[in-house]
Amino acid sequence: MALLMEFESPGHPKILKLIMSVLKTINEGNFKMITLGDEVRDMVSGFQGIAVSRHIYFQGCNRINVQPPVDKDGKLLESSTFDEPQLELVFAGKATRKATAADPGGPEKYMDTGRR
Repeated sequence: MALLMEFESPGHPKILKLIMSVLKTINEGNFKMITLGDEVRDMVSGFQGIAVSRHIYFQGCNRINVQPPVDKDGKLLESSTFDEPQLELVFAGKATRKATAADPGGPEKYMDTGRR
């Protein structure tokens, strides 16, 4: 943690305090964080799929991009993004992927569709 404090400088937001506050809340069990690869369901719409990306915003809005399964014809459906507290866990660790240095993935594939 001391190493992270070195990145704070005058004139820049103290983002570390926000991160540490979120981690403390998670560790105290007051918040259940969705893990990428979990199967989740939106409690409002019923939209269900695999959590494929996380978007963390400065003001504390955490959003998860959810990829549904293919349709009956085998076509890939469009993913949707939801506020994390709006999602419920269906099955933990449904999908796994191990990124390597040669194939790290990237932000272009899964955008926060609610913030276009």
